[in-house]
Amino acid sequence: MPHDLFRWMSRPVWRRLLVGLACVLAIASLIKFAINPDHLSSAVGWLGGLLTAALVWVCLSDRSNSRDHSPARVARPRPESSIGRDVVDGLRKEFGSIQTASSSAPPLIAPELECCLLNAVVEARKARHEFIALEHLLLVLLDDPSTAKVLQACACNIEDLRKTLRHYVADNTPVLPLASQAAAQPTPGFQRVIQRAIMHVVAASKDKREVTGADVLVAMFGETDSRVLNNLHQQGVTLDIVKSTLAGTGRHP
Repeated sequence: MPHDLFRWMSRPVWRRLLVGLACVLAIASLIKFAINPDHLSSAVGWLGGLLTAALVWVCLSDRSNSRDHSPARVARPRPESSIGRDVVDGLRKEFGSIQTASSSAPPLIAPELECCLLNAVVEARKARHEFIALEHLLLVLLDDPSTAKVLQACACNIEDLRKTLRHYVADNTPVLPLASQAAAQPTPGFQRVIQRAIMHVVAASKDKREVTGADVLVAMFGETDSRVLNNLHQQGVTLDIVKSTLAGTGRHP
């Protein structure tokens, strides 16, 4: 409860109101002291009000800034959720065929990545979108720990990128009619990115490891004509920077 109250107080509008109230009290004390200089308590109240205003502003501003730079959190769906499971199962079948064709040890899809894929399908179908595009995929990857870590290392403003993607998806994705029984399916670009990420891991690693959101992020750069790349480039995120970041963490870029 105290944390929720502090978060509410940290909003810019309430922060200004609190500081304004402290300033009003300080000015009232100053006027009272000017009328009757013998009241030392008025002077003390004036100074105390100013100090309180400054302290409230600094504390709430610092708390707000630290919250803005906190790492992204993952919102995991329930594993038993049936919405979108058909898409994820279909991707798993393709994943299995790639493993069979490979002579190296088969990697696994990281649980966080599977949750992201499921979230992309769930959100698109709840909004009755006609298809699930790369913008849907990148949007959910922003909540994936491995992807967020790479983007933060690239000095990407994740919240700004999230807003841009949300606006684009909302304004440019066709919506299915209410009478339609169809369900959103991944676009060819979406499927190519997942396949490319899996094949890259199979080819690059001799040891068994997981395919993560960071691998999918790298695979997105293969879609050279996609708007997603423009969004990433606007944030200063390029393939070379991402590969350099992954190489620094010991992952195969």
